Amino acid sequence: KGLRVFYGPSEALSGVDLGSQIDQLFRSIQDFSLNPEDLSTRREVLGNATTLAQSLNFTDRRIREFRGQLNGDVKTTVDDINKITHELADINRQIVAAEHAGLDGGDANDLRDRRGLLLRDLSDLIKVTAVESNNGDVNVLAGSAFLVFGSEAFDITTVESADNGVLV
Repeated sequence: KGLRVFYGPSEALSGVDLGSQIDQLFRSIQDFSLNPEDLSTRREVLGNATTLAQSLNFTDRRIREFRGQLNGDVKTTVDDINKITHELADINRQIVAAEHAGLDGGDANDLRDRRGLLLRDLSDLIKVTAVESNNGDVNVLAGSAFLVFGSEAFDITTVESADNGVLV
């Protein structure tokens, strides 16, 4: 359960073999060191260095794109989680009101069915534990943190952070 990613880093970087390009550059540098006067070996070093630099730049762009997509996916998932938890809290309130007011039990049953579907949808996004209380509402936890407690929902948020000056 959790986020579904449609492609991984290996697919995001396919077609780039940096190891081979580095080896090729070092071989051409070694050839150049043995024959520094040969213009073709100089051109080969420059060509291999240019190819490696372009591949590194391409890889950097792809990693940034991939990270941006993943960050967007996380933000969307968090928004979905918050929407579901707010609806669960509202349904909890309605169930408690319907059952304690002695209203038609069918209304509460329909609400309980809806709540069950929402809990399933929520569990598809994040690992949760749902615990029904004596009054009929359901408290929902992610780990040890409440997402829903009775008729109150607690939002989760995303925070951008930097690692060595790079947004992660």
